[in-house]
Amino acid sequence: MNMKNRIHFIDNFCFQNDTGIYRYSSLDYVEKGFVGFSSPEHWKDLHEHLFLHAKYRYNRSLIPFKFVNRIFCLCLTKTEQCEAAWKAYGNNIVKFEVCCDSLMNMLEDNVDKYDIYVGKVNYVLKSDLERKSPLKLLNVKKDDFEKDETWVKLLFYKTKAFEYENEIRIVLVSDGKENCDRIKLRYNMTISDLFPKVFLSPDLGECDSYVNVNKLVNLGYSPEAIQKDDLYKCGKYRETINLDYGSNL
Repeated sequence: MNMKNRIHFIDNFCFQNDTGIYRYSSLDYVEKGFVGFSSPEHWKDLHEHLFLHAKYRYNRSLIPFKFVNRIFCLCLTKTEQCEAAWKAYGNNIVKFEVCCDSLMNMLEDNVDKYDIYVGKVNYVLKSDLERKSPLKLLNVKKDDFEKDETWVKLLFYKTKAFEYENEIRIVLVSDGKENCDRIKLRYNMTISDLFPKVFLSPDLGECDSYVNVNKLVNLGYSPEAIQKDDLYKCGKYRETINLDYGSNL
């Protein structure tokens, strides 16, 4: 078996066609040589694990979600700057720019224990998540639930309240049940190979910036690779704005 066949791209998603992918992460969870994947069982939004806890009537039997206690996720975003993300996660959060080639290398190095699914999150009405049949939500037939990927696709849906996240999700399905809320994937490269640039919160004060920069330098970053997100920075103050017809200035 070609182990790379254990990496599956949802709806033909392709990293090679995507540039500018980012990861928000607490510095408390950043380690040299590892990337953490979290169980959605412990996420705040109950809709994230709605399908994990449901029972499914299938061929006149009630069955659980196929991969209970076997799912772990990494959440990325295509949005370069997002005030809502900084507000949601707080000042101890940093934003990493992701090198997609290095990320793929890391995933390929870990397919001996996991099936890996990568794709974009779909944002739907809350009522659709709560009431619509998975068959209609996914636009599939009942027999499609014989396939592992159909079960995993249910984890690529969130309510429209989170549409600002513009999320790309990586889902690991472990070969056996895991009694933990987080697992670590090892990568065989420097942290700056995987995450070339890192950005501090735009609200971070001088003292906290100094502390976080030191943490990042200890992880192996050069100071040149660390920036403060310029979300609130204005390149030029506009003293006079011309409203005359036909003016481009």
